[in-house]
Amino acid sequence: MRSTAIWALVASVALFSATHAVSIASQQLRGVVSDVCEHFLQISDYAAGHCNISDFNTMDSKCVESFELFYETPSLLLDCEKHAEAQNAKVKMLTFIDIYSRWQQHHTCELFHAKEKKAAVSCGGADVHRIWQEEAWPLYCDEIFELYKANRKEIDASCERTQYSDAFWEAYADYIALPICKTYYERVRDTVSHDCDTNVHTPPCNRMFSWYLRYQAQIERECLEVQGAKPFYKGFYAWKHSRGRQGGQMATYLAPVRVLLVSLAIQWSTCFAEFVYYDFNGTTGLILNGDAATSSCIHIARNDYSDRAGADDVREASIEMIQHQRLERVMTETVETEDHSTSARIAVETARVGHRDAFVKSLEERCAVRLRLTASQPRQISSVWYSEQLPVLQGFETRFTFQISDQSKRCYEVKDENFGTRHYRSCTVHGGDGFAFVIHSNPSKTAAVGYRDAKTQSQMGYEGIQNSLAIEFDTWHNGETPDTFYDHVAIYSNGADGNSLLESARLSTTALQDIADGRIHAVKIRYYNELKYEYVSYFSGTASLTTFIKDVSEGRRVGTLVVFADDGIDKDVPLLAIPINLAVALRLTSDQAYVGFTASTGNSWQKHDILGWYYCTQPPCLDQYGTEMTFAFDYNQQSMVSTASHQNNLYPIYIYPDSTPWVKKQTYFATTQRVGLIS
Repeated sequence: MRSTAIWALVASVALFSATHAVSIASQQLRGVVSDVCEHFLQISDYAAGHCNISDFNTMDSKCVESFELFYETPSLLLDCEKHAEAQNAKVKMLTFIDIYSRWQQHHTCELFHAKEKKAAVSCGGADVHRIWQEEAWPLYCDEIFELYKANRKEIDASCERTQYSDAFWEAYADYIALPICKTYYERVRDTVSHDCDTNVHTPPCNRMFSWYLRYQAQIERECLEVQGAKPFYKGFYAWKHSRGRQGGQMATYLAPVRVLLVSLAIQWSTCFAEFVYYDFNGTTGLILNGDAATSSCIHIARNDYSDRAGADDVREASIEMIQHQRLERVMTETVETEDHSTSARIAVETARVGHRDAFVKSLEERCAVRLRLTASQPRQISSVWYSEQLPVLQGFETRFTFQISDQSKRCYEVKDENFGTRHYRSCTVHGGDGFAFVIHSNPSKTAAVGYRDAKTQSQMGYEGIQNSLAIEFDTWHNGETPDTFYDHVAIYSNGADGNSLLESARLSTTALQDIADGRIHAVKIRYYNELKYEYVSYFSGTASLTTFIKDVSEGRRVGTLVVFADDGIDKDVPLLAIPINLAVALRLTSDQAYVGFTASTGNSWQKHDILGWYYCTQPPCLDQYGTEMTFAFDYNQQSMVSTASHQNNLYPIYIYPDSTPWVKKQTYFATTQRVGLIS
């Protein structure tokens, strides 16, 4: 093949590109396409005999040049193969495509970055970002954006950002956008030129923000984020809040700040501490102890922004084999992480008492960042606390979602001592220990973590934490205590002393609940500083609870602690409910305590993941639109931070893990309150 064949193909493709967006005679267009396919056949013929796939680094330069051209316009050249009439021509083209596919796998990022640079200049950027207003995109832009759209997951996971990434994303966002999104991008990009991030009440800014307010819900649901979003939202929320203070027609949107405004009228310094983490792309405000980490479900090297990022992603684990001597038989005991290769056989062939019917392995694809309290490793213990003490005695609501996966498998094999004959084998997939939501005022503050000893192991990480109350989600039966055999939820407190799993510290009955079945579960915990008679029929308790059922003073009377899970949240049917006065159970300074999670594993293990979490002190908990907060199971779709900084690592422009304060859906409840994702 002579180089002229390649350049002839380049010229043909260029001619096709020039005629792509204009109306020309169909006969002329067919002639152009015919020339493209003829030159492509010549290149395919050459590639079959000269493009050596054994060493991609020393490949013929003409082959490389051909592959790069194919990379730019794959759909056009694929049509040549599809419509080739001669079988010989079709075979040659398919051979070329096969060689190209193998070569392309080795050069994905190199190829993409070259096209990204060209697209950033030709299809995007500050001067040409309105190119979408034309009737049709230039063929090159159409090809590269379609290629990125089809391979976005692979490219984002494998390729680093470059100086052209922002401009490329701007153009790509325009390319795939709905009409309303394109208008929204125009408004966002005009923010700086109109000074709408600071002078929010000028006529252009008023029109811009009024339009956005009208279509806000649709935009947040359907549009991607772009680079100018930060100043835009800074201006928008300042504009909205100032209108709210002036009254007018903004009353509908004042619900998130209503409680705060009343409080400020009484005492300016009062500030309700509330936060929300739809996911954990940003961990500002959280303290991680012990084996706690964050996880993207799979390990991404460049996401190792701290020693804890991805530290608990490992799946494989085992402990040393134990051998037991029993008369003339020898029993060996092995424990390892279940790899799911024999799961179906265990249930019908070797299952023993305690085997789970439902369990899953952790995700093997990228996910919104989650808190991983423990890995699938033996003998781990952890705690995660919000960094500041929060009001609890006047009432609060917290909600979180969690998932447990990658459980350990314990097998016993019994053989004849002398002859080695195997008598039987039995296995159980069942991990431990569980986790707990904990309220405490321990002297260790945010460094608090339970202790472990050889006998009790670690008891879900809250064993020994003084002045604490724990709502445990227990997945392991402890034979040394009157523990329930099945997954269950219970409430424990030992007052000012160290907490314990002993019967003397249990305050409620145990409620059976699927916890470690691999599903995503939602939990809502509500404390009222008064008796709620609608929940009296659900009350339960032990003798230990009676110590905490008494009034202290006016405003410190017996309250109600209620725990909901899954369907019970919407149906208002509690899993557990107890009468309790937290002012008696806990000795708190200024009525405040630390809140967070603990977890542990022992000689059986599993991953304990918290996927999202919020806490508010003035229920009902409202978002910035005045609607009640919920945690649906599409938590990662609700989080604009997830969309912005995690679901793809290249785009948009917010660098992982982002905690900037003006990205959408980060400001909740009131403008002056502390928010978990704001640094």
